[in-house]
Amino acid sequence: MTGAGKEVGLCVTVVSGPGAGQRRRLDSAPVVIGRASVCDVVVPDLCASRRHARIAAGECGWRIEDLGSRHGTFVGGERVRGSRMLYAGDEIAIAGCRIRVAQGAGAGLDARDTEELSRCHPVIAEANTAPTRLARLERDLGLAGHIQRALLLSPPPTLPGLDIAVAYEPAFDVGGDFYDFAVRSGGRLAVAVGDVAGQAVSAALYMARLGSELRRQLTNGAPPAQVIARVNAAMVALGDGHGMFSTLVCGVIDGTARRMVFTNAGHVPPILGRDGKARALDGSRAMCVPVGIMPQAEAGQASEGLAPGDVLVFATDGIVEARGSGGEYGLGRLMEVISATSRGDSASAVVDAILADVRRHQGAIAQTEGPGSSLTGDDITAVAIRLAETGA
Repeated sequence: MTGAGKEVGLCVTVVSGPGAGQRRRLDSAPVVIGRASVCDVVVPDLCASRRHARIAAGECGWRIEDLGSRHGTFVGGERVRGSRMLYAGDEIAIAGCRIRVAQGAGAGLDARDTEELSRCHPVIAEANTAPTRLARLERDLGLAGHIQRALLLSPPPTLPGLDIAVAYEPAFDVGGDFYDFAVRSGGRLAVAVGDVAGQAVSAALYMARLGSELRRQLTNGAPPAQVIARVNAAMVALGDGHGMFSTLVCGVIDGTARRMVFTNAGHVPPILGRDGKARALDGSRAMCVPVGIMPQAEAGQASEGLAPGDVLVFATDGIVEARGSGGEYGLGRLMEVISATSRGDSASAVVDAILADVRRHQGAIAQTEGPGSSLTGDDITAVAIRLAETGA
């Protein structure tokens, strides 16, 4: 789109706060800013909404629109009401981030911005001035994605009385979703599913460290509350992660006793399907803040009785927040799909039904927005666990 008053060659750069170093050129496609990893500019801060604001080209120039955020979007210190024009030199404030609007790839950054960017993300700052290194970075990303999937996509364990299936689809070469299993004494299964707030490389690196600590805690026999508390302590001890954190749900399933205990650190709640009905498990006693935010986060724990033929589903927000022409997919629709599965369906059939329905929901908007749109791509993970009809 072109217009008489539109400035060409604008870009936005996160110059301070969580996510510093990100840079995005403004073109014909809208740029979405928010906490979700699907966003074009990710602000990994709990005070930012998942989809906080959007910059789009209008007839007369670039406009920024607040997408109904709780804490507001500010330009030049003034809160955005609805939408307003953006110009080179403007400064956007979202949560703890300063985002500079500039002409060209890097113009408009003052000495303080340059120093802050170099301190926070020296590799990114250097890459932006060295196109040949960007090419190498792209190759490295492809290799990193291959390695990450090789480490993450190990087949789920085989346990008597439990049928387990997993679907994992990263939005980029590397992703921030993760999952893990550990077999414990007595045939119990420990399962964890999480989502790092962030995008691409930063999320993957954070996830790699978190996953290593999670694996250690899952295999030592600790209850879910202790697993999450210890993982949180380890991640906080790493120091300043530039505001990065992760949601995480951890459960221990005893197929013989037919019971699951779980703790939920700000994640999508587990869903229980039984006899044509599905419900999100009440986690009021099991909730705690996401991992990596508070040094001494208190984690609770809840217990849920299970029955033969039950199916448990653990999902990430890439599913419940998948965008379609009618809005977000939502937890309610996910439960409807699980309810519609047959008692005799395998765990793989349940996962396949979920993914197929998400694709149907996304279909219309995927065609109108095109590939790479922030409204159609996010890491997607679903884990389904079906209890056998008879005890092991």
